[in-house]
Amino acid sequence: MRILFWSWPRIEAPSINFKGSSNAFGNQYFYFEDFVDRLKTNSGNLIHWDATNKIFDHDGETSCYFQPSKMSKDDWETFIEIVNNNFDVVLISQANSLRPDADHGGLANFIEKVDVDVYLFGLGLQEDFNASLDSVLPGTKKFLEIANTKAKLFAVRGQRTADWLSKAGIHNFHVTGCPSMYVYPHKILSAIRSFRDIPEKISRNAPLKFLSAGHFERPILAKPELKWRAEGLCNLFKGEKADYVFQSEFRGYYHLKNTVIYDPVSNEVDDIAIRNYFFDYYGITANFDKFLFFTDANMWRFAASSYDVYIGDRLHGGLVSLQAGVPSVLLYNDVRVKEIADFFMLPNFDMKEIGSYSARTLLLKSLESYDVDLAVSKYINLYRDFKNLIESKGLAFQPHYKDFEIKESV
Repeated sequence: MRILFWSWPRIEAPSINFKGSSNAFGNQYFYFEDFVDRLKTNSGNLIHWDATNKIFDHDGETSCYFQPSKMSKDDWETFIEIVNNNFDVVLISQANSLRPDADHGGLANFIEKVDVDVYLFGLGLQEDFNASLDSVLPGTKKFLEIANTKAKLFAVRGQRTADWLSKAGIHNFHVTGCPSMYVYPHKILSAIRSFRDIPEKISRNAPLKFLSAGHFERPILAKPELKWRAEGLCNLFKGEKADYVFQSEFRGYYHLKNTVIYDPVSNEVDDIAIRNYFFDYYGITANFDKFLFFTDANMWRFAASSYDVYIGDRLHGGLVSLQAGVPSVLLYNDVRVKEIADFFMLPNFDMKEIGSYSARTLLLKSLESYDVDLAVSKYINLYRDFKNLIESKGLAFQPHYKDFEIKESV
């Protein structure tokens, strides 16, 4: 099957000169200014964009990956003609795209005019807001109406999103969760099962290596009423071995001008520069040993696999850790994280309450009534339902999923 994967993962702008290097940014080390110039999106998008091509069977020679940039009306018309002539299917992955400030008019026009089957995955709320098509921008209203009537599959993230859509008069959808949760299912089940071992490890004070991610954007750091979110995450790991993954926070760190900040070979951000910046400008002690940034989903998974536990305030930071087989506790401060955590029965914890806990006591608290067997059964059933739905809509899973299904009796 010839599939166009919409939003293939890339961080850098397409016009970047790669300078003959094999790594994504083209330099071994570079300055802050050079780094932020290339950050065109939140790197967390790498994980859900990467999911569909990992899951669905396709012809590797004739399938293609596309990320829209600024395109004129003539560009779109040419592109639609190319899609109609060269592909059987378009797969579009979204995330927290159901928001009152989001405008999906271009996507609506594309779906309306293209002749091939379009599959939509992962749409979800950012926050609760009035459930009415009049509460979104005209382009998004059109997108929801077109998705409701024309999409071969309109798959959304969770029950709260489903409830919003139903109240707004959109009914032709299926609740499947984020597609990221169906990549490497054997690893995800391994991560869920390993929650059994954590209380015992904590009881004997075993060494644990933590990975985290959060919201260290400058507007949060600079405002006393918001700074608690960053301070709480930093304080959680005091006295522990912990590393932090940046996603999109760098753009506002202009005080770091002329600093050699990032090594794309090791994926490390200069830890001394970051710790000094946090403390000197915001009075925050960043209790992390390393600071990391990834431009590739596979590299992120590989790095995450070396940790014992993820605890963090970023949804896809937790999901990529699960894909790597690492048990993950999702901290939530909005609808999107809580919705996914509840849908897949993943341990989760209110971000506003972490100030009273250390990383270890928070782990114990979040697992206090966690039923691992029930969570395993829940995941296997969700996987089975998702695959059955996909096959009923004309797509197929990659052949290697058979090994997982045989082992888990799916």
